[in-house]
Amino acid sequence: MSVTAKPVSDRRYTVEEYFDLVDTLETKYEYHNGKLVDWRAMAGASDQHALITANIIRELGNALRGNPCRVYSSDVLLRIGKKSKYRFGDATVICGPAIYDPLDKSRSKAVINPKLVVEVLSESSEGIDRGEKFADYREIDSFEEYVLVSQRDARVETFRRQPDGTWLLAFHTGLDATVELHSLGVTLSLGEIFTGVIFVPAASNTQLSNLA
Repeated sequence: MSVTAKPVSDRRYTVEEYFDLVDTLETKYEYHNGKLVDWRAMAGASDQHALITANIIRELGNALRGNPCRVYSSDVLLRIGKKSKYRFGDATVICGPAIYDPLDKSRSKAVINPKLVVEVLSESSEGIDRGEKFADYREIDSFEEYVLVSQRDARVETFRRQPDGTWLLAFHTGLDATVELHSLGVTLSLGEIFTGVIFVPAASNTQLSNLA
């Protein structure tokens, strides 16, 4: 199952209005060509999603210690190329100084130079993460590696930009496996990424729904 991102209202906002609002709104909203779109609804946020995301940020932070690259949570906005579109990634890595969007006068909200972005998949968001989001991220010049993390099983997929502009896909499965993030020169353990996670197959969710 997938969901279509829906704006919070029919009104269109300027980018400047969005930056004024983004820190005051009760939930996170992305900016899509003048529309404010509920990020939590798109991400399929849940306790499981939050746990996996926290594990990844912790492991990336440890692996990057002493490195000029830093990992950021979903509080950081990503400007999509030259479009009037801003997205939240579940985790973002920036190498070197953060470069802020010139339209972000506060120089604290939206960056334009992510190297790696992580998205934790959910049933509702997987189609967007694999399709629309990945297409958007590819428009960012600095973007080199995309990491998709399953909630259903111990599985991580990486997409790495090649010199000719194509993307190389690699699968990493099982709690004993590791994933090498070539763009950062670090290796993470799937056992650590999925620490504390209880996997519930999609079929079991369907059966529970039928019993309700």
